Amino acid sequence: GSAPFTGKKKMEIMIAHARDTPRPLADVEPSVPADLEFVVMKCLAKKPEDRFQDVESLDAALAGCGEAGHWSKQDGDQWWLQNEPKWAIG
Repeated sequence: GSAPFTGKKKMEIMIAHARDTPRPLADVEPSVPADLEFVVMKCLAKKPEDRFQDVESLDAALAGCGEAGHWSKQDGDQWWLQNEPKWAIG
């Protein structure tokens, strides 16, 4: 429910996106499983070579998470309806 980077000015936020590592998900939401946190943090890596190199690799990593297959698309849609952060709404 919060943005990964904050600042008083838009330029501060843009610089943070380019320079800073976001807080670990477990610091924001302790219930996030470690394997899912690893995948998300890898997606947010600053260096392109540290990220997943293709969608197939990302898909395999997500499929390997312990919670994989426990949610349907409908479950996800319902969660977003109830939890979409205000900053994400256009």
